[in-house]
Amino acid sequence: MAVAMEDTVIGSPARTTPFADLLRELRTRRGLSQLQLASVAGYSQRHISFLESGRSQPTRGAVLVLADALCDTLEARNGLLNAARFADEYPASPLEGEALRLAVAACRQTLDAMTPFPAVLIDRQWTVLGANRAAIAFYSQFQPNGRWTGPAANGMRTHFEPDGLRPFIANWPEVAQHYMVRVRLRLLEDPTNAVARGIVADFGDEVAAATGGQARVLPAGGEAAFTIALRKGRAVYRYQTLFAAFSDPQDITASQLRIECFVPADEATRAHFLSLEAARKAPAP
Repeated sequence: MAVAMEDTVIGSPARTTPFADLLRELRTRRGLSQLQLASVAGYSQRHISFLESGRSQPTRGAVLVLADALCDTLEARNGLLNAARFADEYPASPLEGEALRLAVAACRQTLDAMTPFPAVLIDRQWTVLGANRAAIAFYSQFQPNGRWTGPAANGMRTHFEPDGLRPFIANWPEVAQHYMVRVRLRLLEDPTNAVARGIVADFGDEVAAATGGQARVLPAGGEAAFTIALRKGRAVYRYQTLFAAFSDPQDITASQLRIECFVPADEATRAHFLSLEAARKAPAP
């Protein structure tokens, strides 16, 4: 049953407004009809139509309900509020500030708990904000200077750079194409993402050439997820990635945090992760 809309109907003829235009754009981008959006938000189709035509002015509460249905990020929700001339609902607190102290502590505890498997903390630009001991030990085999896990390292870009992880990636064409799709999707979601824009500009043509511009069919191996293979000498380490994030963040900075865990895709890689941790714990001679 549709609930009453908390908005004000203004006189006709209708006039488009920044909110009306943005609401229509977001609904269209989602592939929803007015009736579908009304069903999800709990309003009538008539109310949605009035909002998109500018005949109705929503309350702040109504905008938040529509934002829940249409917006993937907290920044986008703030944008919809701003278009309706309301102030932001969601802050963007400093990462090291008091507001995020418990959230950051929880992330660090999760990183430690993943040992002996590598895990890193990244943001929406793939900047590495933290890494557990297992990640530092594993990736130092490929980049002894700590570039992959050090301050301001970028966990996405290093897979494309010739002086990054790329020379060690045994299945680089597949990995490059897989990650380039993720980068392009991120850029569609957030055109201001400078790192995504730079990766596409610097490596987009090269990846297309390496893959013939066509989707590559990966060998069927019964794997549960996409696998990255890193080669060091004669050894090949195969792992998959598992992401963790806050399920209902109320702060923009917290909403951008992701923990990326690297889980072994075969027993040889699992044994290697365990051996690195055992070596770290071994008493000095």
